Amino acid sequence: EVLRGLPVDDLLRSIAFLLTSLWEITLRYPDGRGCLDGVVALLNQHVAKGDGDPRSLMVTGVWELLWQRCNQCLGSPEGSPPEYSAEWSLLSGEGLVSLLELSVAAFSGEPQWFVPQLADSNSLFLSSVSTILTPMVLAAINKNLPSRKSLNSLINHSIHLLCFPFSMELDDNLSTRVVDSYHSINIVSKVTAAVVFYLPWGL
Repeated sequence: EVLRGLPVDDLLRSIAFLLTSLWEITLRYPDGRGCLDGVVALLNQHVAKGDGDPRSLMVTGVWELLWQRCNQCLGSPEGSPPEYSAEWSLLSGEGLVSLLELSVAAFSGEPQWFVPQLADSNSLFLSSVSTILTPMVLAAINKNLPSRKSLNSLINHSIHLLCFPFSMELDDNLSTRVVDSYHSINIVSKVTAAVVFYLPWGL
């Protein structure tokens, strides 16, 4: 295991520094990889495999920084020209799938820490998931992924994350805020379009 023997706190501080200090990228990574794909894979090993506390992502600021970079990668599709393309040198399509997989693991491990972000339509996390499910962005991601299976995983992870509040007993205030935030970003129509156009009928 890559993380075995490494002080996790030091690792997370180093990742936070990297995400904060990342300069303009001039190198092109091989095979369509983004420069942060490896960082996300390392964090997946830390959290998704059950080796680490998902709260450490929040406490160290790594979670917020990851979604800042994801937001930077995706850009703003509204008003973009037809040839919209994400900044794949930051995160590739596979990197986005891995980031969503990491998020599902974090939500599963500590839902009370992460679910409140779904109650704020202005949170970087929710706005990024909403952007990923935008038809123009999904089409661009689809071109960057090696297989339809990867696209299915990306959509399924996104939907899984959005459904977390409905699998928990939330207080009325938080539940109302989640529903209001979903309504404000038109998330239901985006999910419906993604399922209809991309997921196999038998899924």
